[in-house]
Amino acid sequence: MIEIFSSPNCHACSHAKVLLEEMLITLGEEQINWREVDILKEIDYAVAMGVLSTPAIAFNDKLVFTRIPSSKELHTEIMRILKH
Repeated sequence: MIEIFSSPNCHACSHAKVLLEEMLITLGEEQINWREVDILKEIDYAVAMGVLSTPAIAFNDKLVFTRIPSSKELHTEIMRILKH
């Protein structure tokens, strides 16, 4: 499961979401579950995950990126979780 943590009116969050969506389309998104977490609506969960700023991306309940990752970094991490 991939979770992208975002906040309203966050331009970087929109960019990170597009990057993730494009990567999932390329890899075959039906293989991967993901969701967007609005930190204003789920603040307790975001804090529990260690999210201090947006965008942030977690894989299988582990915070991995606290910024927009490069395409290569995102691809590497998605491939890692697909192998498990």
